[in-house]
Amino acid sequence: MRIGLNLLYLLPNHVGGTQTYAEGLIQGLASLDKQNEYCLFVNQEAENLFFTDAQNFRRVVCPVRASNRRARYFYEQLQLPQRAKKEGIELLHSCGYVGPLRLACPHIVTVHDLNYIAFGDQMEVSRRLMLAFLVPRVARRAARVIAVSDFTRRELVEHIGLKKEQICVIHEAPKARPPCPKQKFHELRERFGLDGPYLLAFSSLSPHKNIPFLLEGFAKITSIYPHRLVLVGHTPPGSEIEHKIERLGLGDRVICTGYVSDDIVNALLDEATLFVFPSKYEGFGLPILEAQQAGIPIVCSQTASLPEVAGEGALYFDPYSEESLISALRTVLDDKTIREALCQKGYANVARFSWKKAAAETLAIYKAVLQNTNRKG
Repeated sequence: MRIGLNLLYLLPNHVGGTQTYAEGLIQGLASLDKQNEYCLFVNQEAENLFFTDAQNFRRVVCPVRASNRRARYFYEQLQLPQRAKKEGIELLHSCGYVGPLRLACPHIVTVHDLNYIAFGDQMEVSRRLMLAFLVPRVARRAARVIAVSDFTRRELVEHIGLKKEQICVIHEAPKARPPCPKQKFHELRERFGLDGPYLLAFSSLSPHKNIPFLLEGFAKITSIYPHRLVLVGHTPPGSEIEHKIERLGLGDRVICTGYVSDDIVNALLDEATLFVFPSKYEGFGLPILEAQQAGIPIVCSQTASLPEVAGEGALYFDPYSEESLISALRTVLDDKTIREALCQKGYANVARFSWKKAAAETLAIYKAVLQNTNRKG
């Protein structure tokens, strides 16, 4: 069969977990399936993004840019169905929330979360309105909807009214993690001024990521512990995060790395005392698995999909309670035995997830949908 993967949403190094999803799924499919043909529909920005060199995968570059979201949505609705038909696509899988409403072949869509509902008031209005219009309609018309967690499936049932049996839960997985040479970390110590122990978190301006809350809690323990807080990710000058750091007097205790490559993230994870994930809302939570893969203890929010993903390999706190956060941080920092136990439980937990497993489950859905379509035909 000839399968199309709709990747028009991909804006390299900007869409985070949904890029990891696309890359991991494609690599998993390429390792398992040598028979079916795959056509990857990408935008102009993703023209040179590497997915796989497998012979049964080919790329079709569409004349649209993901950074122009409105143009991309229109192309996806009006032109992609024609292009898919021209390429002889028998099934289309849209990997990023939305896809064409009308197609000549069966359609599968992956919905990662419903953040336009949970935090829609903090989203750009035009984007929120477009997602609110498209996501429910695309999901209801799809032959199957893939949710990345049981949490997201419950959200789809509750907010969109999908039937549970229409939704298949397929968990994501962390990227493959090559060993990081010690010399790399020595270089980073000099680059970022890391002259002692530190906690690590991923920075984000998105309000649901809850970084100002983390800073407030961290400020309360700086007199007790020597650790710094390293925030990995883009923190633009003049942002709320920067103002919060200044107001709390944390200038010499918080290090903002800005955007860094995966190998630097891995090196920083390797040497962190613990990883903190204070998010209020996640459809999955890949950073949790990345930290468990690195073998460091995790202090994690207890909301949304995170307990489902982190399992027993994290100590949880209420992301709306500063007291709860501080208690969790102190519990882990004070007790080496707890830290070691969390590391071991993290290793055991992350073993549950792999892109090969996710690809096998996805491929089974492709086959079931096509068989069902052929029977009806």
